[in-house]
Amino acid sequence: MNSKKAESKAATEDYYNDRKKAIAEIRRLAKQIKSSKTYTTGIGDDIGIIGPELQFKSSVEKKPVLKASVNGNMVKIKFQKEGTHGIKLYSKRGSETEFTFLAINFASPYSDKREKLEPAKPEQREYYAYYFETDDELDQRSDVLKIVVP
Repeated sequence: MNSKKAESKAATEDYYNDRKKAIAEIRRLAKQIKSSKTYTTGIGDDIGIIGPELQFKSSVEKKPVLKASVNGNMVKIKFQKEGTHGIKLYSKRGSETEFTFLAINFASPYSDKREKLEPAKPEQREYYAYYFETDDELDQRSDVLKIVVP
């Protein structure tokens, strides 16, 4: 059984490595095609190498989107930085009535490793975040994310 697990893990790693190499090669070819003197956007449309238009948001429009997963008593919170320095994260857990500042995080994910208030009971935790640049929080607060720690 252990040898089958090792084979499976090796096959998975090979797959991801091969995929990474293939994507790098496709990007190299697309870049080479786009740099040709005869290249037009019509050609790019025909062969499918024109991506969607990127939508740039102003600082006022940026709003964090939080995603969470639980592993034991640890909550892992993922987010995208969207060109900001990071997020300021606030939390409320269990019987707490108000949100309190939890952390400043410069890279996703953030791991909340705090113990539960009542170890024997499941605990609901709630999180929200603001993006920040330098020391200033941006205007848009994320939606409140709720998760239960078993």
